[in-house]
Amino acid sequence: NLLIISPAATGKTEAVMAPLCELFCDEYRNSILILYISPTRALVNDVARRLNDPMEMMGLTLGRRTGERREISDKSKPFLLITTPESFDSMISRTPKLLEDIKALVIDEVHLIDGTERGDMVRVLLKRLKLLLKGRKVLTFALSATVDRPELGARYMDEYETVIVKKKREINRFLFKDSPETPSLLVKFLAENQFKKCIAFFNSRSLAESFSAKFSLPPFTNNVVVHHGSLSRGMREEAEAFMLGGKAGIICATTTLELGIDIGDIDCIILYRPPPTISSLLQRIGRGNRRKDDSLTAVGIYTNGWEKLLFETFFDCAERGEFYEKRYREALATIPQQVFSYLYQKRRIGVTRKSIQKIFEGIYSSDDVDRFIEHAIMKNYIRELRMGVLQSSEKLENLIRYGKIHSTIKDLSSKEYEIVEAETGRRIGSVFYVPSSFSLGGKTWNLVELDRRNRIAYVRSGEEVESAHLFEGVGFGNYSYELSGVLRRRIFPEIDMNSVPFTIENGETIAFHLFGPIYGSLLSECIEMEKKIKTRCIDGKVTFSPSPEIITSPSEDVIKEVIKGNIASLQDALGAGNFLYNLPEELQVKAIWNSLDMDGFLEYLKTIKFVEYEREDFMERIKGVMEKL
Repeated sequence: NLLIISPAATGKTEAVMAPLCELFCDEYRNSILILYISPTRALVNDVARRLNDPMEMMGLTLGRRTGERREISDKSKPFLLITTPESFDSMISRTPKLLEDIKALVIDEVHLIDGTERGDMVRVLLKRLKLLLKGRKVLTFALSATVDRPELGARYMDEYETVIVKKKREINRFLFKDSPETPSLLVKFLAENQFKKCIAFFNSRSLAESFSAKFSLPPFTNNVVVHHGSLSRGMREEAEAFMLGGKAGIICATTTLELGIDIGDIDCIILYRPPPTISSLLQRIGRGNRRKDDSLTAVGIYTNGWEKLLFETFFDCAERGEFYEKRYREALATIPQQVFSYLYQKRRIGVTRKSIQKIFEGIYSSDDVDRFIEHAIMKNYIRELRMGVLQSSEKLENLIRYGKIHSTIKDLSSKEYEIVEAETGRRIGSVFYVPSSFSLGGKTWNLVELDRRNRIAYVRSGEEVESAHLFEGVGFGNYSYELSGVLRRRIFPEIDMNSVPFTIENGETIAFHLFGPIYGSLLSECIEMEKKIKTRCIDGKVTFSPSPEIITSPSEDVIKEVIKGNIASLQDALGAGNFLYNLPEELQVKAIWNSLDMDGFLEYLKTIKFVEYEREDFMERIKGVMEKL
């Protein structure tokens, strides 16, 4: 068993798959011997494309199992099956016999799911697989481009070794201030440096769509495409093929291209506004120069002084290998998802509390699992039969019937309209709101007919992309509170990492903490509830209060009360998935608490020291990163 930590484009997949194919090739008898788990469907398709030819030369087959592809059956089982965590869950619940011969398992990009509901889902699925195989050992490999905490391997493997490839690639960075001239200046910059293929990353689908038209300037006229999750599979694959086969082009993307999808030799990475984390920045710029050993070129576009500071800090930390990732805390919302999935796997005989506890052993406390089971019985999701046997209720069967139990990702699809080209019947993608004119896939579409009953919008191609309605993607949560000390020292280099500068104005203190919007707002609300003192947190950067120390001393009980009153908004900000509301309320609060790593944050607050500055000096220093005060 190995945890392999190596930068993007260093051949981790091939390094694992070549010896595994050699090891097990003679044992293949129409059975799945290797299971390869990737975090996204796009990455599943990319890994399949990369491995197909060499495996075919060895006389070995590969198949894909995702929500979009089901290349597997009892009569035709591939040697290698590439899948997502959700499809892995579906298989072990619905067709477990397909997995009975597995000898090796690969978890790709493990750092992207670790510490999330999907990561804990994979951990439980590995225990269920072990039970299915009656304890037979399976070789396990976890692959990652960036890992700040190598101990994560222990969450997925029993005994393992760690292989770390330290390959430092120089980052040539350029920062541009955003302005109406930005697109033309950027295209000029790309042309002067003879950069022919570029990925432009955006934090929302709306921006990716709008900039696709703005970048269509010589020498990239009509050579700009879009790639994001609201596009159909066909549209995404067309964009990937265009970049892979073309000689020049810009692809405007969201996180869908952040992973290891190979779309050819990319000369330059453009980042419009900072990504949410340092590891996300590394993932994105790692898409550049995938087949070369020289430096990476990245362009950051900032809209204000704060974003410029974030870019500079993220780039410096990335080069030093400091990622400031949040610490692992168990994701409790996986408990209901896996209980429901396991009940379906054992639908003929039922399960006992003891057997349920066994699949969660070492991941969740038995008390939390028991509390959920009692809650699910009370809410009529689970029926308790004689002798303590548990089975799914009719209410749960309805969820199972519509395939709603296999994914922890928040399901918004029922609210979306499918966008179909009226003349050809081609599926373009999906959006939540359908105005008379809107942008999708880098083109403007005019509404022809809206079928509300079947939630289908028939459209015809339009002209002006800039006049069209643009829809927003999902927002990001918070950077790690541990990074706040690094950011503070960029403005106040003479202080240490645990110091917070403050000043006094009109009898009120202004503390420059940079804890971020979520932590800052929570602290202000806690102070108001507990001490009946009004404070103001601005942009998660500064807090106005009677004294600076007051913001670092909230009680746990009050924090939990504030979380309880803000579960819906925190669920959206933190990306909590489908099953949070299936937990009893006290476990919902605990799930958000864990996601925020409040234990770690409270310990961090105890280390904070406050350093007073003269008002003029203080205000002069922070004005570059504060737009309003």
